[in-house]
Amino acid sequence: MAYITEHHCITIFAQDQWKEKFKASLNAGVKDGFWRATGHADCHVCCTCEICRGLSEMFDPLNASEYNNVCNLCLLIHEYFKKRLGGSDGLILMAHWALIPDDLVALLFQDSHIKKVFVLNHVFEGRPKEVTADSPLTLTEHLQQKRLSRSDYLALDQKDDNVVYEIIRDEYLKVQN
Repeated sequence: MAYITEHHCITIFAQDQWKEKFKASLNAGVKDGFWRATGHADCHVCCTCEICRGLSEMFDPLNASEYNNVCNLCLLIHEYFKKRLGGSDGLILMAHWALIPDDLVALLFQDSHIKKVFVLNHVFEGRPKEVTADSPLTLTEHLQQKRLSRSDYLALDQKDDNVVYEIIRDEYLKVQN
């Protein structure tokens, strides 16, 4: 029987180096925006206990103080995006079972400190516990890459699974082309 897991990641690139206060504020704002955009903020029946909220909220997989359901695949995805950041400042947040909403991406680009955003909606067939750093599965083997402007990304009717969308401010993409 197939076992499907979903992992969703948003990686936010800094325009310049961020001050810790800004980074903490952005972290809280993104998590709150995600919670509201996914519609869970108004739900009084589910998502009231710590476990349900942990499955539907964004989390930093390396922050042990947050409740999260970190698996080996979470850590591999985090490592993949850490490499994509290189030496740049940024923020990597993940979620299980809830897609990254377009409203959140649009909201992020309202801040001039944000240069680009990576979004990944990853669907994996297999048990995440079976995935290790030594696993033959490497993320780069089965992930496609698409580079789009913010407006082109938001205009897409459908976002594909297992595609790393590199979303760049419209004005930066025009300068680079």
